[in-house]
Amino acid sequence: MRLQQCDWIFAFTTVGAFIVDRLSKVYALQNLVDQDIVLFPGCKFSLIFNTGISFSLFSSSSGMISWELTCVIAVIVALLIVGWRYYALTPLADVGFGLIIGGAVGNFVDRLAVGGVIDFIELYYRQWSWPTFNVADIAIVIGFLLIAGEALYEAKTQ
Repeated sequence: MRLQQCDWIFAFTTVGAFIVDRLSKVYALQNLVDQDIVLFPGCKFSLIFNTGISFSLFSSSSGMISWELTCVIAVIVALLIVGWRYYALTPLADVGFGLIIGGAVGNFVDRLAVGGVIDFIELYYRQWSWPTFNVADIAIVIGFLLIAGEALYEAKTQ
């Protein structure tokens, strides 16, 4: 079977998102255990382990929810791969699906390896703070925005 351009774009984006996420988490584990690093006012690196879902909702110290979430995430990643195969008709959609799947797999590996997701990027202003997140989360959001933007553009041009 010969790989098409869309397969290469998807594979490169997926693997690239996963590798950048893993490298950033290795950095966080090696450098943020005992200290926070302020990048600039309003943004710092601060290590946490999220056992819940996005924004630490449903976090549990027992780890039970984490294993249930791990199974759900595995099913979602499989569905996303099937969705990419059938619905990604442009290079932009290939990149979007690749970012989502690469990010989801990065967080999935965290759940298997350490029982929770390694989060370390915190945005704040005075007493307000956005929930801590990671590079995988950024990839997932950008991937979703690319797919949604393309879908809206396609609907508008038809």
